Amino acid sequence: LFRSITAQVGSIIVATGFDAYQPAEGEMGAGLPGVITLPDFKELVDASKGELRYNGRPIGSLAYIYCVGSRQPGGNEYCSRFCCTAASHASIKVSELDPKIRQYHLYRDIRTYGTFELLYTESRKAGAVYVKYPDDAPPVVAAEAGGLAVTVRDLLSGDEELEIPVDLVVLVTGMVPRKNEEMVGMLKLPLGRDGFFNEIHPKLRPVETMVDGVLIAGTCQGPKSSAESVAS
Repeated sequence: LFRSITAQVGSIIVATGFDAYQPAEGEMGAGLPGVITLPDFKELVDASKGELRYNGRPIGSLAYIYCVGSRQPGGNEYCSRFCCTAASHASIKVSELDPKIRQYHLYRDIRTYGTFELLYTESRKAGAVYVKYPDDAPPVVAAEAGGLAVTVRDLLSGDEELEIPVDLVVLVTGMVPRKNEEMVGMLKLPLGRDGFFNEIHPKLRPVETMVDGVLIAGTCQGPKSSAESVAS
């Protein structure tokens, strides 16, 4: 049951969050059996006890593809800030479940800034392999008998082309603005070019909007980590 409440207030704080990017069919292998997004993978890992399985099959190897839905020319050109950290953290959890699982991180740049650099280091020490691919040559995912094959150019090994057979591909998806057309129209909230709500000034008035009494906080304003959301 829904109930309407009428109240007189001095200000309104908008903290409506974000939505996870949903890849289009065929984007980085999306739609193929065994290709899932990072939020779905996190649920899978959190629910696993002692063994990582997907659709009843044990997982012996997996590849993470970074920057899906972020830093894309002609698409979402911003960095979502949390994705590299979240993928590194998931990798550590997988290693704790089963250290024999082979994990490949295919990335453009690693942006585990601040103390999150420790998670990146811990992930590598646990055995995860990090492969840097060129900006203009993203990995290609194809189905093959018994699993998936990911083809990628590795800039860290002299631009060599690798074909990596894996059981599972995790698309490391970023943040997109949450759809709030009705609220935007009602409060007359200004939107930035990226579709997130705009503040008056990022340094001097970082949580105020052009509408007096309406403030913004968290990821409705733009991609942030949980700590940055709390700070705002």
